[in-house]
Amino acid sequence: MIRAALAICVPLAVGFAVDKPTIGLLPAMGGLLGTLTDRGGSYLYRVERVSSVAVFGGAVGLAIGSAIHGRGWIAVVALVVVAGASAVLSSLGDTGPQIGLQMLVYASLGIGPIRSCARRRGAGWWTGSSGRSAGGRSAAPSWSG
Repeated sequence: MIRAALAICVPLAVGFAVDKPTIGLLPAMGGLLGTLTDRGGSYLYRVERVSSVAVFGGAVGLAIGSAIHGRGWIAVVALVVVAGASAVLSSLGDTGPQIGLQMLVYASLGIGPIRSCARRRGAGWWTGSSGRSAGGRSAAPSWSG
């Protein structure tokens, strides 16, 4: 539990501390991927499981999301297709559900938050239209580019 909190919160805290949350988003997502996927066992099994989920789930999902970013309804249809592929992967063995989950999560991040933050330097995906929270950031995300 402590390892998960450190792997996810520390990169985000550093990003917010230097006023560039974008630099903490991907390392935090990597920490999330690692802590959700690593279930113990021999080191060889753990490395195989985490690396296969990272490559076939995270990297593929991020590539798909980045490729369809800003394409309007094509992006919506593509995300539905990715969700269907994730559901099919969920029925495959021990690693399939994790690959499907991470592929969908990273595709969603590639479509909106990560690409929007990379393009708009001053405002990120957390800058929404519902007003500001006490920390100076909006409570509702806005994924518009």
